[in-house]
Amino acid sequence: AEYMGIIKMYKALAKNDGEFVLEGLKGGIRLDGRGHLDYREMSFAYGKKDGQVMIQIGNTLIYTTLCTTVVQPFAEKAREGIYKINVDISALQAETDFNVQLNDLKIEISRLVERILISSKAIDKDSLCIIQGKLVWMITINIEILSYDGNLIDPICMSVLLSLRNITLPHVEMKEDKVVVSKIAERKPFEISVHHFPLCITFYFYNKSTLVLLDPNEKEEKLAEGRMTIAINIFKDVCGIHTSGVLLIKPEMIFKQIKIAEEKAKSLTEIIRHSFDKRSSLFIMDVLVKKAFDSPLLAKYKAAAGKIVKMDKTPVASDMKDDDILEMLGKSGKGTKQQNDHYK
Repeated sequence: AEYMGIIKMYKALAKNDGEFVLEGLKGGIRLDGRGHLDYREMSFAYGKKDGQVMIQIGNTLIYTTLCTTVVQPFAEKAREGIYKINVDISALQAETDFNVQLNDLKIEISRLVERILISSKAIDKDSLCIIQGKLVWMITINIEILSYDGNLIDPICMSVLLSLRNITLPHVEMKEDKVVVSKIAERKPFEISVHHFPLCITFYFYNKSTLVLLDPNEKEEKLAEGRMTIAINIFKDVCGIHTSGVLLIKPEMIFKQIKIAEEKAKSLTEIIRHSFDKRSSLFIMDVLVKKAFDSPLLAKYKAAAGKIVKMDKTPVASDMKDDDILEMLGKSGKGTKQQNDHYK
């Protein structure tokens, strides 16, 4: 016998396990002793390369990197930079049983992150413009899910925002029809403008939406009837709401969850900012040097993170030469047909 929530993304728990967990939730008890609206302990680590961020919530582990290249902008958005989102969830094939195709999950996550970045206007796309109509930066966000133990959306959103905050770009300009990339020694690289942090706070609903949890573990998430993700910043701006499954709730219940999300966004933003300010002491890609962030799970995936970096062959902007950029755009300064077809 099996026990399944209405979100049919995951294969069901055994009936005994499901009833045990759900009865505990009804009595105000979670498997790890947390309150219904408490997050698990979080750990943050940063790589020595721009954009490398690793976040651990419980046993859920997310690793994010960025790659930057120079491309021709879209004709209708001549002043705006471009970003792409890639999600790798191949690790879930070994660690978890899913009902839906993994490709569907990839699409849901990438679209959700993209919608949040666009609707919140957290990133100034104009700052990624080099020459209007000719050259802009394209940022590729690579999200690796290394381990799953419930609640993927919230840490993925955090890792993407921190990754964007943790990158610098060299200055590029045109001099006499020639593309010139400034060397770091000659001109200090600039940071991407991240105006605010629209964090995802995801609520999971149980028992005909009479029970609400934050940050469920794997077993709790498998029992959820529905979920609602609220993207919100510390200024109490609601940047988006995404739902899945069946939610039997009234409008006033939504406003209640928004109030809770406001408080959670405030506390999480403080945690994130503190970790970012201390990022120089939180390097993990080579050696774990801070005991507070040295866990068996992080150590287990440290080697995996190193392999991911080596496998990534997309050129980093600061390593690119003038000829590389000209070759990407074609000698005339326009994109090749293959590139134009790719980015449309």
